[in-house]
Amino acid sequence: MEPSAQGRQALSTFCICLTDVPDEVKPDQLCAQLQGRKSSKITSPNGDSYKWLVWLVPPMAAQYFIQQSTYLLDIDGKTRIPVKIESCIPCDLPSEWVDEFMSQGGLNYAYGGPQFMGQYYPFPQGPQPGYQYPGFPQGPHQGYPQGPDQGQQDGVSNAEGNTQPEETGPGGQAMGFGPGFPPQWGYYQQPWGYPSNQGAPPPYNSKGDRFPREGAYVGPPGGGYVSDVVSQAQDEFLEKIERKRKKEEKRQGEEMNDHDEEPKGTNMIKVSKLPKGTTKDSLTYFFENRKRSGGGETEDVDFEESDMTAIITFEDPDAVRRILQKRPILFQDKQIEVEEFYPGGRDREHQNIDDEDEEDDNQPLCTIEIKGFKSSSSDDTIQFYFENPRRSGGGDIDDFTRTSDVIYITFEDESIAKSVAERNHKVDGAELSVKVYVPPPPQQMYSDKIFIQGLNSSTTKDCLSNFLEAKSASFPTDIVYGEEDGTALVTFEETVDFEKLQNACKKRALEGSYLSVSKVPVTNCLKVHGFSDGTSQDTLMFYFENSRRSGGGELEKIELNKEDGTCLVFFKDHKVLDEVCKRKHKVDDQQLVLHVYHECLGNVSDDEDDSAGSSVGGRKFKQPESFSLNEADKRKVEFLKHSKSVKDAVEKQLKSCHAAVQWPKSKTDFMVIDCLLTAEIKDCKTLAKTWKKTATDSLNQFFEALIVEENLVLQEAWDLVMEGLKGITIQHPDGIAVISEPENCKIILVGYKHIVKNVSKQVNDIIAKVGEDLDRKKQQMKEKVQAKYHQARILILTHFPDKIKKKFPGLNVKIELKSKEIRFEGLSSEISNAKLEMYELFDKITSSKVDQFSKEKLEFCDTAKVREYIVAKLRKGNILAVWEIEPQRNINMYALSDKDAVNAAHIFQQSIVESPIDLSPESVYLLQSDIWSATKKKVEDVEPGLVKIVEDPDKKKIIICTTSVNVGNCREMVEDFLLNNTVTEQVLSLPSGEMRLIQQEHSRDIEQIARELKDDQVKITLDHLRIIIKGTTQGLNRAKQKIDTIIQKIVKNPTH
Repeated sequence: MEPSAQGRQALSTFCICLTDVPDEVKPDQLCAQLQGRKSSKITSPNGDSYKWLVWLVPPMAAQYFIQQSTYLLDIDGKTRIPVKIESCIPCDLPSEWVDEFMSQGGLNYAYGGPQFMGQYYPFPQGPQPGYQYPGFPQGPHQGYPQGPDQGQQDGVSNAEGNTQPEETGPGGQAMGFGPGFPPQWGYYQQPWGYPSNQGAPPPYNSKGDRFPREGAYVGPPGGGYVSDVVSQAQDEFLEKIERKRKKEEKRQGEEMNDHDEEPKGTNMIKVSKLPKGTTKDSLTYFFENRKRSGGGETEDVDFEESDMTAIITFEDPDAVRRILQKRPILFQDKQIEVEEFYPGGRDREHQNIDDEDEEDDNQPLCTIEIKGFKSSSSDDTIQFYFENPRRSGGGDIDDFTRTSDVIYITFEDESIAKSVAERNHKVDGAELSVKVYVPPPPQQMYSDKIFIQGLNSSTTKDCLSNFLEAKSASFPTDIVYGEEDGTALVTFEETVDFEKLQNACKKRALEGSYLSVSKVPVTNCLKVHGFSDGTSQDTLMFYFENSRRSGGGELEKIELNKEDGTCLVFFKDHKVLDEVCKRKHKVDDQQLVLHVYHECLGNVSDDEDDSAGSSVGGRKFKQPESFSLNEADKRKVEFLKHSKSVKDAVEKQLKSCHAAVQWPKSKTDFMVIDCLLTAEIKDCKTLAKTWKKTATDSLNQFFEALIVEENLVLQEAWDLVMEGLKGITIQHPDGIAVISEPENCKIILVGYKHIVKNVSKQVNDIIAKVGEDLDRKKQQMKEKVQAKYHQARILILTHFPDKIKKKFPGLNVKIELKSKEIRFEGLSSEISNAKLEMYELFDKITSSKVDQFSKEKLEFCDTAKVREYIVAKLRKGNILAVWEIEPQRNINMYALSDKDAVNAAHIFQQSIVESPIDLSPESVYLLQSDIWSATKKKVEDVEPGLVKIVEDPDKKKIIICTTSVNVGNCREMVEDFLLNNTVTEQVLSLPSGEMRLIQQEHSRDIEQIARELKDDQVKITLDHLRIIIKGTTQGLNRAKQKIDTIIQKIVKNPTH
């Protein structure tokens, strides 16, 4: 190692690295607090973060700070902020520091030679237990070893029994050092780390306050006097640590019971179907406007312009609830979709995501695996079958997942799954294969290996090794680069603290690149090559399954690749790999070469002597796979295929992108693009990364230059129009294709815009001429079009027949709502134009769904009066909309814009309300009474047709369906009826003497009270100790008052 490199390495032991340091902190402020010699601020390569380096003396000071990991930094004398401390990486040190260090004999000091930078006292071998440094939360000190020429001073014992010097004035006399300062320092004879040729700082300022001289090194690292402010900060810090510990214990306890808890809510939403022109700012402002959206303050807005979606994180989870209650939501006059968003899935936070943790072996197996079903069998058919206990032995289904060839069904109970698996099953004539699904065990991970992504291409192995050693405190023994640029598999000499290394790599860039670190799955695979061309897959399989010959064992599978002469051998037990690799192997007289295969590395070359053209930079080149253009307009593809000049241009353009096209052989096939890249092509690996995008972009240039136009033809005119097309003259036949679709009565033109427009005019002229001829031959034609109910209603609301009549006086349009038919009668050309206008109107129709209604409310909404009321409300708001009631008890609002559809939905929701009133057991009998029938009619007559009272079948509540205007009055009338007519009972217990007097002398008074309160349904019964009163609430109160008067008379005059 060069002397400069040695000096950099040695200097790093004197330095520490600080992160999370506030921006306002200055270099001299850090040096003063940490008693540092120098400090320097370093910014990350991308400029989004920074850290501080501080040069301390002696090296034990740096070691001590690193052990503490956190320091309370004094910002302004009042505020203390915890900052993180870690070891310093040599390559981060400024060159001028290294030069100064070397010039002062730093290497001699660092490696056991003479001291440098002035005559310093040697630092003790580590801090003593309990010592309290400023900025670090620790207990009372137990003293520090005595420095040279420093005698013991007289002192007094504190509460803990530690001796402290007595406090006196200046002049080197004994004085108190404050909490945590050992008396052995001899502070005024020579402070720690302070050059011996300088005197000690004065202990008092002009006010008599103790302070160290500015710049003096007053004690061990972080030493000095601990003021009340510091002590208070330390106490607060200790409390924070204790709270954090208790919180962590609570979290661990909660995680143990996570399976019993319901998933928590989220503070995130996903927004989709955003209108064009949406920006991140417009989204942020909208969802922070609580009045408009129901939202609130946002933490983050992740807007993806490519697919017009966004993930929005709020500070308060209640914002998500409010927004969902506001649905449907309009944004910039367009209806958008809003849903809750859970990162990694709703139950992600309740799952065990550590692959290394062992799963519970006793986890119930409630899922079955089904194969052999017909592709034509619907999901409902299969679900209904397995929910039927009599037919399948099944029951309620928790989850249903279907792929092309397998179905997974999860039941509520393990016994149901086992019962189903034991039976034979047949659905839609197909015999099903059913078994209990046992999930695979969690994948094991290496503890001494990591996989790295994001390496700078210029980073050397030595540099990477040094970086990882510094961050992991473990030496990398092997580094293997992967097939993909910037990837590598690293093996360490001992177990690595993965979380620590991963966090370190996120904070610290290596040569301008932040490394992505992931765990490496334990492999059970060997990559084998060197065998002859005649060696079969079976030969290799039999050889490696023979443990005596190869050291192997039972295989999981084997994959032979004749093209590159390699074979992947997968063992069932990964532990045999070491034994297999130790041996030499010979098959068919050929020496085999074996390497452990890691999927994350890809097809890495096994040696550096690959023949030319087979590898790139010592690694196998993997050609990108072919891809098909499934989303391409097949009509444009057919045009490209059959236009010779355009086809040649496409193939030439793709060839320049190292691509070739497979043209579809039929209309159902797709266009397939093959890669022409080979290892011989310069920069083939770089080109391969963007090959698919480059080829796709090149093709899109052709597709975007083409347009497609459709021309509708009346069925009666089709043959005549096709005959007329034979006379069309096309100047550039290679620039257009004319496609006829007799079944749809369409003529489709595909080609370059200016050519298509020219030919389209000729086609339309022919269609118009044929239409005129037909009109002359057949003056009147009749045609009917089947529409949907809401479409027919929209036509009526927009007065479509009247508008068509004004435009075409000879054309009649009739709308039959019952049959949902639109009938046209008139000239053929006029019918065609009217139909086009009708379809254009249909295309503008949009919908908005109103939340699920109860059966009672739905029946109420379907009455004529309510429909008239809603129509009037919509008309008042200048909204043109119609609605349909779906079987699922949903109501769909239809309008000609998102804005009208959403506003109509809101009006519907707000105008019609359902208000339930709970019945007490004492009130149930009233529902059979004549007085309730009269009251019910009175309430419903508040606004006939717009108030409906429904009695719950269980007689537990009364439901009022009415408008938002009437609900308060109607509810009050019903509640008053219940209050005034519900008979309850109350018992008055009296002493036997008082009861005897009442029975003997006031029984007639009691009877009179009952007669007076007959209208309040009051009945009074007497027995030897009680007065039992029954009646309405009002009657009970009045009866009690009158009886109380009698009792008072008896009390005042007991002998009466």
